[in-house]
Amino acid sequence: MASTDSSTKPTSSSQAPPAAAGAGGACPVADTAGQAGLLARWWPFRSSRPRPHQSSIPKPDGSFWEYPSPEQMQRALERKGYEQSPHDVPMMVQVHNFLNEGVWHEIVAWEKLARPHGHPTLQRFEGRAAHPSPRARWYALLGRLAPTRYGGPPFDRHDWYVQRDDHSVARYVIDYYEAPDSPDGAPVFSLDVRPAMDSWELIKLRAKKALVGFRTAGSDSPNQ
Repeated sequence: MASTDSSTKPTSSSQAPPAAAGAGGACPVADTAGQAGLLARWWPFRSSRPRPHQSSIPKPDGSFWEYPSPEQMQRALERKGYEQSPHDVPMMVQVHNFLNEGVWHEIVAWEKLARPHGHPTLQRFEGRAAHPSPRARWYALLGRLAPTRYGGPPFDRHDWYVQRDDHSVARYVIDYYEAPDSPDGAPVFSLDVRPAMDSWELIKLRAKKALVGFRTAGSDSPNQ
């Protein structure tokens, strides 16, 4: 999968420049800065052996989205005019793939709640870093008022278009945050993934998820 025009910070001490936009079988990549949003899920990143280029994210035609090789990402960076050491690019690819797998994991969980027997696929995606979501703008305001509690704004935003079995399409909004490193020094990212409020069905899905979360929190209470 190739990448969007946002950037990746593969370690807590080095910052990589934005990667170039992709097309066709391209897949989004994340950027840097900010801390976790209130409702986002935490994803600690740890380096691993390189995985095959094929992702676990299915396309509507039955194939799977492809991740970029280090060479492809390096060429994409060069086309955008960014200077990046080839030594750092494999780690950038790992972070790119890691975040995309995390996003898809979250989307599948939402879709199981909406349609338990469905088989969602990713039709397309858009990088929209220049268009903060309403929730991200709200968190940014809270972050200015209480930075230790709410952190900063997301470093990137994507919209993923998920095709369902009946060929309807549900748009998901993803805000990417960078959180403080874990105690062992591993970079930690936070993904705020939720369906866009484009239809009454998706609004009800968000309400259903909130209710499930409320009930789960109540059942875990020591007073229960």
